[in-house]
Amino acid sequence: MKNRTRVSFSDNTVHVTLPKAWTEFTQDELRDVYRLCASHQGQVNLMFAVFRYLTGLRIERCQEERYQIRFMVDGKPRRLWISPDKLLEYLEPLEFIKHPGADPVRIAWLKTPKVKAVDASLHGVKFSDYLQLENLYQGYISSRNPEALKSIAEILYPGYDRQRGLEPFEVFNLIQWAVQIKANFARQFRNFFRPVAGEVETPEMLEVMNNQIRALTGGDVTKEQEIFDTDCWRALTELDYKSKEAEEYRRKSKS
Repeated sequence: MKNRTRVSFSDNTVHVTLPKAWTEFTQDELRDVYRLCASHQGQVNLMFAVFRYLTGLRIERCQEERYQIRFMVDGKPRRLWISPDKLLEYLEPLEFIKHPGADPVRIAWLKTPKVKAVDASLHGVKFSDYLQLENLYQGYISSRNPEALKSIAEILYPGYDRQRGLEPFEVFNLIQWAVQIKANFARQFRNFFRPVAGEVETPEMLEVMNNQIRALTGGDVTKEQEIFDTDCWRALTELDYKSKEAEEYRRKSKS
C-alpha cells in the first residue's frame, strides 16, 4: 500500500491533516483503508493502522513511556518524542471510522475483471433492484451466506462475475455501502422509514415488498412492471409522501 502523506512541518512543529469523514478519502485511499478494516481487529489498532498509512508514521524507539516517532516531510525525516496520550490525540480525527455513517461511499471499480459500481446513493437504480438488494442484505444478516453477498455485488457492480468470489476488503466494502445506503434513505425519507413505536412483530420481507408495490400501484397489477422499472429514489419519494399522508390522516382521525 502506498502512503499518502498528509504531514507538513513549520515552526519546529509537525502538522497532521486527516480526513474527518469517509467521503474525504480518495478512491485509492478508500480501497487501502478498506483492506485495513478487513484485516485489523480492535478499533484503536485499526485507527492507528489507518493513521500510519495516511501519514507514513514510524515508531523508532520507546523509552520511559515515551515514543520516538518519525514522519517523512518533503523527503526529509522529522522526529519527535511523544507520550502515548499524545499519540492517541493524533488519532482522534479518525474516530469516524468506528461507524459507517450515513453518506454512501464505495469503491468505484472492482478489478479482475474491471466492473464499475452504480451511483453511490443508488440514483438511477431501478426500484426492483433496490427491493432485491434490501431482501438480499436482510438475508445475509440472518444467514451470513456469502452467496447473498455475491448477489448484492451483481446488483451494485453490473457485470460482476460471481465465479471469481470476493476479497475480504470487497466484502467489507459491500456491507459498509449497504449500511450507509440504509442510513441515508432513513434520513432522506423520514416518513416512510419512521421507526414503529412499541413492540411489534417484524413483518416478513415478502409482506413488506408486497405492501410497497401495492401502495405504488394502487392494487393495479398491470402497473407493476412500470413500478419495478422506476428509479428507486422516485419510488421511495412517493412512498414517503404516502406515509406522510397516512400519518396525517391517522392524527386527524384520533383528534
